[in-house]
Amino acid sequence: MYQVQTSSRTLLLFYGFLLTIVMLPLTASATTVAPKVGKHAQHKVGKSKKPAKTARSGKPRNLAGHGYGIYYPWVKNLGMGRMLMPKQGALTSDNGFDLIIHFHGGDAVRKKIADTARGVFVVGIDLGAGSGAYGRPFAKPDTFLNLLADIEKAVARYTKNKQAHIRRLGLTGWSAGYGAVRAILRQKASNKVDAVVLLDGLHASYDKANPAGLRADQLRPFVRFAKRAAKGDGFMFVSHSKIIPPGYASTTETTHYLANKLDVAIHKSSVQDSPKLSRYEQAKLGNFLMQGYHGKGKGDHIAQIALITGVVAVLEKQWNTPLAQGRRYARPKPMSVVQVSAPKQRQEQPAGAVTIAMHR
Repeated sequence: MYQVQTSSRTLLLFYGFLLTIVMLPLTASATTVAPKVGKHAQHKVGKSKKPAKTARSGKPRNLAGHGYGIYYPWVKNLGMGRMLMPKQGALTSDNGFDLIIHFHGGDAVRKKIADTARGVFVVGIDLGAGSGAYGRPFAKPDTFLNLLADIEKAVARYTKNKQAHIRRLGLTGWSAGYGAVRAILRQKASNKVDAVVLLDGLHASYDKANPAGLRADQLRPFVRFAKRAAKGDGFMFVSHSKIIPPGYASTTETTHYLANKLDVAIHKSSVQDSPKLSRYEQAKLGNFLMQGYHGKGKGDHIAQIALITGVVAVLEKQWNTPLAQGRRYARPKPMSVVQVSAPKQRQEQPAGAVTIAMHR
């Protein structure tokens, strides 16, 4: 009896050992194949789902930063850049339209204003890195004039209205985009510009003859327009971070230069405009507004693009921009602007307070 039990146990152990040897390669094979099978199964499930509605399908999502809001997707048949056109309306009774030409970071701007803009047309131009990439093409006056002509022709085709024309024009730029704005402001055609906006993007070289000073010739076009805005003829908004660039003037230095040329005081302004934008100073005179923000990193520089939301809201209000039709609009949350007084010799300011708002 004992011998039979021992033999049976031995036999069972032997078969168990053989089974283990046979299953090992099968287990390894299953482990190798499993990810492929899982990926394939997931892909099949994904294909069976109803496709999401995107801008390419002609029905953009109604979410800021993910769709096109009141606009059709980018129109790319311009000689330079691409344009956002409202789907309906947005023309005056005499077929005029309001236009913003933004330099550097077109997609980022589109994401910020898609669901808050109410009717302004937007052209985005991205030409590369460095202000020279933007300044050189626009050094020739024909470049700007041809761009305006191309835009009007494109809007005329879109609206099927040959009389479509630019009514109000704003130039906005982030970072290196100021190079194009400066080149345009040096030209006679700058009299067509109603607004200038520079988001952490006004730089200049140091004056070799005067190490403590900045190159006045590089900043003169901006000073001239700032004086226009201070008198109520146009609008100008400039912002700066605390970033110190290598070998050339920071946006803090250049914006302070503008304020000094206007003889307007720079006041402390402790405001948290957004989770990433902490304001600490500002200067205001007429329709000129400068705001300074904390931050010395790349993220702080990028965060300033968000200010475009409030800028567009201000311009559309000042210009009384015609509304695009058939759309519900998101209302930007206003961020406070500390009211500051000018020096005594400039107490009489033009009417029309400036309020910047942004979508958080």
